[in-house]
Amino acid sequence: METSCDNVTVIKRSWDDRCEYELPCPECGGTIRHALPPRLARSLVAAGASMTVADANDAPAVTMMEVLEMRRALDAPGATERVWAELVG
Repeated sequence: METSCDNVTVIKRSWDDRCEYELPCPECGGTIRHALPPRLARSLVAAGASMTVADANDAPAVTMMEVLEMRRALDAPGATERVWAELVG
């Protein structure tokens, strides 16, 4: 797949040195997102990619209800195996 740099967004994490890039998938319309070495991130931005800084506090806080729901879900038989299967695909 080829795309122009103006379709790519570089995401720099504020809490460490890691970067990622994302772009829209031309086939499904979803978002493609992968890790990116900082050196390549600088090159992409220099070539026209946009850049955003992700802050660890950008996401809303986890509520106690969400914690309890997650605990219940993880306590269910086979939950760990199901989550692991989803992660490794």
